[in-house]
Amino acid sequence: MFLGIHHNKLDNKGRITLPADFRRAIENSGEVAYITLSRDKPCMIGFTEGFNSDLISEDTAPLSQKISYEDTGRFVLGNVFRNAVQSNTKTPDSVVIVGRKDYFEIWTNEDWNKEAAEIFKRRALSFAPETPEQGI
Repeated sequence: MFLGIHHNKLDNKGRITLPADFRRAIENSGEVAYITLSRDKPCMIGFTEGFNSDLISEDTAPLSQKISYEDTGRFVLGNVFRNAVQSNTKTPDSVVIVGRKDYFEIWTNEDWNKEAAEIFKRRALSFAPETPEQGI
């Protein structure tokens, strides 16, 4: 299972380090891991072979890249993914890796901050007491 938020660096060779608990989850699954572009968010998604492929579009499936990481967990992002990170951010050497239970996402810092703000906004609204103006 992929859980948590991990801030990471993208080095000058295009490598990032997969968090140790994510590597353990992949190894324990006995499956191969891949990344591709998300079908509906401005991020990449990482998944294993047994993953429900609803989040992968026919357009992005051909871009999928097998994750082959070193003992330290570093793996090289392909040029498509590296360009997606570096051309859309003010901090091209930083990424955020977010666990989503059955898969994980790789975001630029800026895009993750926007997504996190939206998540907190939705959660705050769901816990807010209803008022007469909201039509109870």
